[in-house]
Amino acid sequence: MGPLKQEYWGVWDRAAGQFRQASHIFGSRLQLESNRVRVADGDVEIDVTFDKPVSFEVYRPAGRAYIWSHKDYSRSAKGRVRYGDTSREVSGVMFVDVNAGYHERHTRWRWAARAGTDQQGRLIAFNAITGLFDTPTNSERTIWIEDAAQEVGPNRFADDLSSVSFAEGGTLTFHPEQLIENHDNYLLIRSDYFHWFGTYSGTLPDGIQLHEAYGVRELHDAVW
Repeated sequence: MGPLKQEYWGVWDRAAGQFRQASHIFGSRLQLESNRVRVADGDVEIDVTFDKPVSFEVYRPAGRAYIWSHKDYSRSAKGRVRYGDTSREVSGVMFVDVNAGYHERHTRWRWAARAGTDQQGRLIAFNAITGLFDTPTNSERTIWIEDAAQEVGPNRFADDLSSVSFAEGGTLTFHPEQLIENHDNYLLIRSDYFHWFGTYSGTLPDGIQLHEAYGVRELHDAVW
């Protein structure tokens, strides 16, 4: 936010019912490399690598400036997560979402992403957003079927973010389980951040029905 560097991380161990989270200003506990994400913060360590991502970039003018986003989607992420005395080997789908640029003074977005299987047993993932990179075309709205990516039309979130609907048809319902929440107010710079872990159910465009769909949703309201 402005001159401030802020980091968030969260670990949700559904099997054990354990949730850890933290945020830091001017932190350096998180490292993002081209095919690796690492976090070292107290008794929490996250080390995940991912191979052969499907990637794309989105650019949008913002007044006389611009904003930019890079997305990676990989089906073959693996690594280790440790918190306290518990250590978990992890594998599965990896999303990497990098935003940069000169955003509008007041920027507010809603975002959702998940991965799971459909009625045919195919691996399905999606990325939905409003408020950033949500132009009618050349947006970041994407559905992946196995490794094939396709852009979809505008989506709409319910006011309480309980669901997201797609222009081509289909609605997903989100079932929240854990929440990362952070509020900062430095007068000229303010941020209200909500990031939920949970599950999705429902239908995507083209009649794709979700099964075992795990993911996140996010609301960020920032003045910077």
